[in-house]
Amino acid sequence: MLGELHYRNMKPRIICEEYLDEGNGRLPTDYKVFCFGGRPTWILCYSGRDPNGKGQRSLVDIDWQPSAVLRSPDAQAPPPRLRTLPEILTAAEVLASPFPFVRIDFYSIGKRVVLGELTFTPNGCINVDYDQLEMGGRLLLPPPYPGHGASA
Repeated sequence: MLGELHYRNMKPRIICEEYLDEGNGRLPTDYKVFCFGGRPTWILCYSGRDPNGKGQRSLVDIDWQPSAVLRSPDAQAPPPRLRTLPEILTAAEVLASPFPFVRIDFYSIGKRVVLGELTFTPNGCINVDYDQLEMGGRLLLPPPYPGHGASA
């Protein structure tokens, strides 16, 4: 739970989900949409993963252009542009609207878009593969609640 203190008081549970299959014998491609201030900004495409999580990663902007924000030596060229990209971006914008930052993960199975998860602390907030100044510069936090953290 490094950097994920909001999980510490949650009761562990087992969740069973539908098996998603692209028909190629591998885990489906994951499209991780980074949203700042309710707006999709970048999409991390994670494909060809094996059960140990190894796979190819590429980062694109919302126009599907490669982004230098991902500074990983194993970064790949992006996969072909998704036909379901408009639907994914619309859903991401709606889901992200109340939050200063959230990463929303999707799968595109055939013509169907499937929501994976919303996360507020990707990689436990510990990741050196991204340009932290570029990402952090987009984060606009709301003002603190009155009296919160102030000594009386």
